[in-house]
Amino acid sequence: MLNWFKKKDIDLAEYLNQTKKIVINGVIFNIKRISIEDHLAGLNVILKIRDTYQKEKPKPEKAIEDFKKQKKFMKDIIYAGVVKPQLTMKATEKSKIHVDEILKDISLAEPLTMAIIEFSYGKKK
Repeated sequence: MLNWFKKKDIDLAEYLNQTKKIVINGVIFNIKRISIEDHLAGLNVILKIRDTYQKEKPKPEKAIEDFKKQKKFMKDIIYAGVVKPQLTMKATEKSKIHVDEILKDISLAEPLTMAIIEFSYGKKK
């Protein structure tokens, strides 16, 4: 009687390769889950930076260094988590978008990074 509330069964491969369509600043991205182990070190750096800023205001040199670390972390997360559009780390591949192009717009890069992290580690539905 209540079978129409039951979720559809899916194959393991289909489950592991799930993607999610998101829109950030009007731009459509398809993202996938990423591995925790591959990005744990970068996440620890971001948490340390956040704690430092909460306790004290760092010197400008330290702030610049921290921002560079944060951009590297975001670059890795975005490159690993975005399925569509296709991204590249090589400047010579003209058919794909270079990941640094996204990082030029921090108002796009930060929410995209957070969406990938939330999709990867957030509550599974």
